[in-house]
Parts: sequence; C-alpha cells; structure tokens
Amino acid sequence: MGTTGEALDLGMQLHAAGRLDDAEAVCWRILEGSPFDADALHLLGRLARQTGRHALAVELVGKALVVRPGFPEALITLGLTLRAMGRADAAAVNFRQAIALRPDHPDAHAHLGGLLHAGGRLDEAATCYARALAIAPDLAEAHVNLAVIHAGMERLDDAVAGCRRAIRCQPDLAEAHNNLGNALMALGRWEEGLEALRQAVRLNPDSARMHSNLIFGLDYGHGETSVSHQAERRRWFERHGRHLAAASRPHANPPDPDRRLRVGYVSADFRRHSASYLFGPVLRSHDRALFDVVCYSGTTVEDDLTADFRAMASAWRPTAGLGDDALADLVRADGIDILVDLSGHTAGNRLPVFARKPAPVQVSAWGHVSGTGLPAIDALLGDPVVVPSVERPLFAEAIADLPCMLCYEAPSYTPPVTPLPALARGGVTFGCFSRLIKVSPETLASWAATVRAVPGSRLMIKDTLLDEPSRRADIGETLRRLGLEGDRLVLLGGTSHVGHLAAYAGVDIALDPSPASGGTTTLEGLSMGVPTLTLSGALPASRAAASINTALGLTGFIADSPEAFHHLALTHAADLPELAALRGDLRRRLSDSPVGDPVRYVRAVESVYRTLWRRWCSTHPEAEAPS
Repeated sequence: MGTTGEALDLGMQLHAAGRLDDAEAVCWRILEGSPFDADALHLLGRLARQTGRHALAVELVGKALVVRPGFPEALITLGLTLRAMGRADAAAVNFRQAIALRPDHPDAHAHLGGLLHAGGRLDEAATCYARALAIAPDLAEAHVNLAVIHAGMERLDDAVAGCRRAIRCQPDLAEAHNNLGNALMALGRWEEGLEALRQAVRLNPDSARMHSNLIFGLDYGHGETSVSHQAERRRWFERHGRHLAAASRPHANPPDPDRRLRVGYVSADFRRHSASYLFGPVLRSHDRALFDVVCYSGTTVEDDLTADFRAMASAWRPTAGLGDDALADLVRADGIDILVDLSGHTAGNRLPVFARKPAPVQVSAWGHVSGTGLPAIDALLGDPVVVPSVERPLFAEAIADLPCMLCYEAPSYTPPVTPLPALARGGVTFGCFSRLIKVSPETLASWAATVRAVPGSRLMIKDTLLDEPSRRADIGETLRRLGLEGDRLVLLGGTSHVGHLAAYAGVDIALDPSPASGGTTTLEGLSMGVPTLTLSGALPASRAAASINTALGLTGFIADSPEAFHHLALTHAADLPELAALRGDLRRRLSDSPVGDPVRYVRAVESVYRTLWRRWCSTHPEAEAPS
C-alpha cells in the first residue's frame, strides 16, 4: 500500500468518491501498523458518523484527540456527532474549542452557527455564519443558512440574495435551490419558486424532505388539480417509501376491539404554530379512559404551548435528531395502536417513519389535509367538501369524514366581538389576515375590482411580511396600480396574537385567499364575528374555508367561480343590517357547532379511530409474535 501517508491519501480519495467501505478498510489497515495514527482514527470516525454509528464515531474521534489534543477537525467531527445524538450543549463545547484553536477555521464557525440556529438563537447564529463567510466568502452552505435566518425574520429579499450567492459558489448545491424556492414562494413569485424547488429535487432526488417541500409548494401553484397533486405524491412514495414499506414487520398489539387504545401523535409543531391551534383541541379533549395519548415531538424551539402539550400527554418523546429507524422502533416499543401524522408534507414531517408502518393503524390529519401518497397510512381525516367523492379514488388513503376537516378552540384571551365597523365608518371594510404567500396576483386583482365596485369600501391586509419595507412597498404599489390608494387601502404588519384577533374589530367581511384557503384564519375571524367569503377551488388546500362555512351553515359565503365571488361580495356588502346581525351571532354559532366544540368534535374523531381499530382487529384475530 506504500507509506502511511500514501495510504491515508488513498483513504481520503475513496471517501471523497463515496466509496465509504473501501475507505474504511484502508483506515483499519493503517491502524494495524500504526494504532495511534490520529488522522486514520479521525477519518474512521467521520466514516462512522456518516453511516449513523454515532457511538463508534465518538470513540474513534476521542482516541484521535487523545493522540493529538489540538486537532480542530476532529473537534468539529465530534461536535457534529454529538449534535446528531441530541447532545447540543456538548457539541457546542467542541465547536468552540475548535474555534479557540483555529479562529480562522470557517467550518467551525459555520457549524456552531448551525447549532445555535437549531436552538432558536438566531442573532448569535447569524453572527457565526457572517464570521465564517468573512473567512471563506465562497462557503456556500453558510450563505444558505444565513439566508434561512433572513427568511425566518421575513427579510425575504436578503434570503433570495443569499441563496443566489450560494448557487454562484456551488451551482449543484440542492439546499440552496430548495431555500431559494421557499423564499421566492413567500414573495409570491410562485413560478420561479416552484422551478427552484424542482431543481432542488433534480439535484438531490434521494431527499424525501426536498420532495415534500415541492409537494407543499404545489398547493400554491396555478393549474394544479387533485390529479396532478396525487400523482406527485405517488412519485414521492415510489422514490422514498416503497422500499421501506416492503420491509415492514407484523405488529404484536393485542387485537381486542374494545380495549383502551394508545394513540401516538407525531409533529414538529408542538408550539405556537397555526397547525397546533387546530390539533391542540383534539389532544386536549380525548377521553382518557378510552385513549392514552403519546406525543412524538420533533419541536426544536419550545415555548409555553409546548409545555401545555407535554402536560396533555401520558408520555412525551423528543424526536429531534432521532433517525427514522430509531423512531419507528420507539413507536413499536411504546405499543402504539394508532399513529397519527400531524404534518403531511409540511416542514418537519416524519413520513418515512410512517412508510415503515410501525403501528397497526396509521392516520393523517389536521396539519396538511391534502393526502400523503402513502398506502401505509390507512385514513386521511377530512370531510366531503375538502375531498369530494369524485376525487377520493385518487388518494392513497381512505377518506374518513368528520363534521369538518378542522375544529377550533378560542384562546382564553380572545377579545369580545365588536359592533359592525361599517355602521360607524359608513363603508364596508374587506380584510385578509392570511399569509400573503397564499394570495395570487389574480386574487389581488379580483379583490381590488370588488372594492372598487362597492362605494366607500376599503381593503385591509395584515401579515408579518408587511413589516418588511420592500414587501410593503411592492404590495402597496401593486394595489395602487389596481386602483386602490389613499384610505381605500390599509396595510398592517405583525402583532401579538391577541392584537391579531383584536384587529378584526376593523373588518366587516373577510376575503379568503386563493389558491390556498385559510383554515386557522377563517376560524379566528368567525370567533371575532367576521364571516369569510371564499372561492372553493380545485384542490383540498383551496377548500378549507368552504369546509368550515358549510359546517356552520354559511353556504351563502361560498362561491364556485370568480364571478360568483364578486357577486356575493357586493350582495353582502349592500346589506349592513344582515351583516350586523350575523356578526353578533357567529361566535355562538361557532361554539354550538362541532367545529367550535372540541369535546363533540373529538368524540367523532374517536369514533373514527375505533372503527379503524376494529377493522384491523377483524383482519388480525391473533396478533403476531414480535420478531
């Protein structure tokens, strides 16, 4: 093999070429003759980390550091391994030691930034990324990570610029294209954004996460149908799930149809998040005599609502950093009877775990009710409006109907309903408090035409994105070109949640965004006495408000075409007494319906769970012995 140095060079070349087994064999041969070779120990540790053997990686890199204590690359590898094991504090110590030894080591600053970023310490993380880039301006991943922070702070123009810089440095970096797509979508540049997301998938076709990101982005695309959406989900399953499903094992759960069931909920959003406001009432209202609740939390930045969720659960399993195989094994060990996906294809989902079928019955609900494409998920909880009967054969899951796809429980700090503002203003205020990413240019033009047609009316738009001066200027200029200016346009930025709810005091009629409908936003508006006028669209994601309105008997606020939407807006705006009466009654109507009564709603959910469970028991009269 030549000298030890030549052998190590060969091992590094094999590693760079992706021939990990061959590189490992070379390193072990080096150690046979030189058992204290720090470089060989370190490379072996890197290989062990890359292949998920974290304990072995810690052992090998630890030996390398004993031989060579001032070894910054080994400290970085150890830090990355500890981070993957969920030991963030220990990882940070190693990154900081590497920086102390080599202040000009860009990777050490970048990895420390990544750790701080994951922990929600965004300002410190941004500083680390900036230091890395000051040392190595072409460090593409640092550009991407800094762009992600900018996106999280609604500095979307900076996020786009950062991703483009990363792509110039490394054109084939899939993560840069992925995050560029996210930022462009958030700016309302759907076609550009979707193309960037598609490019990310082309560059990294093995990334289930990036493919999920594209699927989620398609909710905002034009010309999409349930046919095209479900086809893309089937492609996800064929690429990322079929081989996992083929390796699924029998379940040992006792097939008693009437026993107390263990239900596991899987989410990365057990925190203040729009999705958690929808599934939170379900978890809170379960009949604990009949259902035991286990939460599998991928939440990385916890808050006060996380503590509430933890208190609801009989068992709380932190899963951030836990591999898919390990999480599937944990679900089996916990004896989960029904495993519930709360994310669909949104960020932080664990669909590869569901593809492994670790529980006898699997369900998807609430977080992203548009289908997963996984045959291993037995049911998608929806309703006949969200998924009409004609579309159900397209879905991999069976559709189980609830009184409504969503339920709602108003927070304790919800302000009182105020009188109809148009009575004092002398003109109707149309409003949209949904994220602007959901509002297409065509929708804005439709809204502007409606406002122009109603004398004395105005349009109020509220979104944290409007705190960014460039985005506020873009939206303002777009609407001015459409004929809304002066006091006919009100743009509001982010506030506290109670302030967000209180702002409905200035709205008479809410306008539902298109192509992606508002779920939580529609429910919040109703709780404040504000009805939402919606255009029911071609996708499940465009029918959330129609589902809610149907459940509450508000079908007069559902349009089936842009022309009908315009007509209904003018009709309702012309009848202020009817709007005033409705405003005074909507909160009661909501709370009296299953949509706004979590206990009644959850009884329906539990009935679906029990039906699915009995169906499994009927086909498994004797549980298989554990393998």
